[in-house]
Amino acid sequence: LVGKGKKLATIAIPPQLGEVLSDWKKRRPYGATAVIPRMRWVFNPGAAKCEWVIDWSNPLGYAGILNAVKRVGQKFGIELRPHDLRRTFAGSLEDQGVALPDISRAMRHENIGTTSGYLDRRPEKTVRVTSGFTIGGK
Repeated sequence: LVGKGKKLATIAIPPQLGEVLSDWKKRRPYGATAVIPRMRWVFNPGAAKCEWVIDWSNPLGYAGILNAVKRVGQKFGIELRPHDLRRTFAGSLEDQGVALPDISRAMRHENIGTTSGYLDRRPEKTVRVTSGFTIGGK
């Protein structure tokens, strides 16, 4: 996996995702190097309309991921960004009891403080921590 900042990473993926990616990879054209291709919306003058052009020699980039995530968010009426998915990933690991240094490693952060920032901004964590708060300590 090549991630943010072109950092290489080896990650584990859920079995269901592995099956989907394996099936997808089997269907790609012979000689294609990208597992998920870059796509562009291009005007075709012969057809007088815009069409998707699939570039199997280049992998999907950050702009494509941003666009896909935004579109999914729009379907549900929410503003969604790729980093929201990273925060969800980090929070899910934390909820499963994974230690902060391990979460940081999984997210490929060089500084554990960066990972802490992802986790500290989770609204459900704030609610959980403050739900038993009473004035006067009773």
